[in-house]
Amino acid sequence: MEKPLLPKTLLLLILCWTCVACGGGGGGGGESNTPLQLRADLFYRSPQFLVGLAFTPDGDLLLSELQTGKIRFFPKGEAAPNPQEFAKLPVPGAGVQGLLGVAVDPDFRKNKYVYAYQTAPGPLRNRVVRFTANGAQGTNPVVLIDNIPTGGHDGGKFAFDRDGNVFISTGDAGAPALSPDLQSLAGKILRIKNDGSIPSDNPFPGSPVYALGFRNVFGMALHPDGETLYASDNGPDCDDEVNRVLPGANYGWRPDYVCGEKNPLSIPAVYSVSPSAGVTGILFPEGAEISELNDNLLVATFNQGDLRRLLIDENQGGLLTSEDLVFAGGSGNIVDLAQAPDGQIYFTTSEAVFRLSRAENP
Repeated sequence: MEKPLLPKTLLLLILCWTCVACGGGGGGGGESNTPLQLRADLFYRSPQFLVGLAFTPDGDLLLSELQTGKIRFFPKGEAAPNPQEFAKLPVPGAGVQGLLGVAVDPDFRKNKYVYAYQTAPGPLRNRVVRFTANGAQGTNPVVLIDNIPTGGHDGGKFAFDRDGNVFISTGDAGAPALSPDLQSLAGKILRIKNDGSIPSDNPFPGSPVYALGFRNVFGMALHPDGETLYASDNGPDCDDEVNRVLPGANYGWRPDYVCGEKNPLSIPAVYSVSPSAGVTGILFPEGAEISELNDNLLVATFNQGDLRRLLIDENQGGLLTSEDLVFAGGSGNIVDLAQAPDGQIYFTTSEAVFRLSRAENP
């Protein structure tokens, strides 16, 4: 079934949702000056708005649907026209609030944990829910963190540090003043343990806040060094970014933000683009089937639907040393990126999942 065109009003909402600061950073050690052109091979098409994807260590694929609240399950990453339902959470069912990111715990073989970021109705708020996988079913849902403000910029991405702590991105909920406010969970990157408790080494004692001053982070990835977190962020109609996230740092979004302004109180972006490209998923491939991507930062955009390869020198504090366009788009608005255990890289658009391969005639 082909998906009908989205109404213009919903498209505008979607662009507002993903329009955060566009930037780019890349991994350390890779060689991104090798010419490379990629193509996208269709894996799965859906009539639903698709958002997040994640893989278990055994290669099972989990896929979130924005407006149904369902997480779909593809055993061993095998495409199916009617994939199984892993779990379902109540969501508003309209607009750009709903079931956003999905993630698999790095210690999944032992604990079987799967995480989801949900806009819950009654009253509307965002929260993080942890499931325990029992085969193809998500069981024992536990709310790890609740009452994250919602309002059109919702974030909803996950990443993990080498100790297994969970990073969670949030949006400013359409209220820029909340972003630098330490009393609010909006416009932040949060960090909690997998039981919902707060790590003792968080920068603000007793708070899940790890970094602040964001508008709408919809991409996070840990550098291959296992220590440094990178995150995309979307500006209003300018200054889309990729940021090197430091604990306790402020990244500058606020009510009086001026495009292009260099604010001495905030951390400068590693990579910034104007006008907005709608930067979404980011990924540091390691052991990728397309070896030229290893240790570089792969950056997706929603507005252009393209993929950019960035090389960053982490030894120089996240210095961007090269950038090239490896996929020019044409498959739709890219939302998320993930790497399967076999090294293949997948991305979601609003209506499909694609797998990357080398273009035959670059």
